Amino acid sequence: MRQAALVSPINGIVAKRHALPGEKLAAEQQVLTIVDLARLELAGLVGTHEVSRLQPGMSVQVKVEGVDQPVEARIARIAPSAEPGTRSIGVTLVLDNPKELYRAGQYAVAKVVLPDDTQRLTVPLAAITRNSGQEQVWMIEDGSLVRRVVTTGRSDPREGRVEVLHGLKPEAQVLAARFDNLREGDKAKVVAVKSTVAISSAASAPVQQ
Repeated sequence: MRQAALVSPINGIVAKRHALPGEKLAAEQQVLTIVDLARLELAGLVGTHEVSRLQPGMSVQVKVEGVDQPVEARIARIAPSAEPGTRSIGVTLVLDNPKELYRAGQYAVAKVVLPDDTQRLTVPLAAITRNSGQEQVWMIEDGSLVRRVVTTGRSDPREGRVEVLHGLKPEAQVLAARFDNLREGDKAKVVAVKSTVAISSAASAPVQQ
């Protein structure tokens, strides 16, 4: 009788029923799935070039789909190895959910703000285009358009800029916006915009006493 009793290892809510009353079950067969919504875990991937700056316990801003305001979570653990076939390492976050506003299976975007005093070469996000899986920018070099393949690093959507690790020099002239029908080798130059200043003249009259 004791072995036949169903005892859940956690308190929670029945999320899924895998068997019906009276059904014959095999050993180790699932009967119910129980979820505890008071505390959720979020699983994500972080690039290997960034994960070394993360530590368990760090605060993370999480934007859950369907919710306007971001919520705060914290890093619970970091995987000891990269995922097979990727350059990413798994990171698990813990999100307290006492009011059960969020549900298991929802998607979210997590953001960690890290201090960085190092000067880095960046370009506007709009300057980066992708072709055949490669990231590239358009440059003006010796009066002609040149397409250059680059390797990007971190991006800052708030400032609208992305770091360039390889492929550009600080003095390079990069097109900061996307243009259609550009062809490599076409002539190009930067022209300063002349601003027109309106000068108003006031008529004057002699003062008489």
